[in-house]
Amino acid sequence: MEPELAFRVSFLAFYIIFIAIRGYYTKKTSFARKSRKERFEDIRREGLPSAILLLGMFWIQMIVALFYVLDVQLISWSYFLLPLEIRVLGVILGVVSVLCVLWVHRTLASSYSATLEVYKDHQLVTAGPYTRVRHPLYSAHTLFNAGMVLVSVNWILLLFLIIAMPYTYWRLSKEEEMLIEQFGDQYREYIKRTGRLFPKLRQNSSSD
Repeated sequence: MEPELAFRVSFLAFYIIFIAIRGYYTKKTSFARKSRKERFEDIRREGLPSAILLLGMFWIQMIVALFYVLDVQLISWSYFLLPLEIRVLGVILGVVSVLCVLWVHRTLASSYSATLEVYKDHQLVTAGPYTRVRHPLYSAHTLFNAGMVLVSVNWILLLFLIIAMPYTYWRLSKEEEMLIEQFGDQYREYIKRTGRLFPKLRQNSSSD
């Protein structure tokens, strides 16, 4: 198999597996049992920019990914060059991110929510990947998107990754405000010993 074809096959496989894991566990939540209108309202309550980024950018990204897999010449201008070894690193990041998102969902179980909300009798999860990282699901998404940029060597997907980072930190801040309100000092203590997206190198270092 030629290297470029191998990268396209790997890219497609990663997307299918990643989306399948996310979809499987999302269907187990109360969010999935809501009507389409109710789900859109939940997303809209986070703000119009959030709705645009969550819905609009998702579908544009899916189209670009499909065009890459099918080698559609319409986006041939959007590719850049990288050494083969760097693109292989993207494949490794793809494997790590898929395993990470599976680990996170298995740890969260019914505590997972697709939107920013706290359930009745909600329990703070600090086990598994949450032992040292407060938001490992976002970490998995970031690693996945970075890996797919390296595999596809595509400027459009790189642009989405760059745009997503400030939005991710904004959403993390909103989520942490909500969790502090819910759990108070328990969550403040949890913040002190964990990093936001990546583990702290030292216990007294600042949040990532």
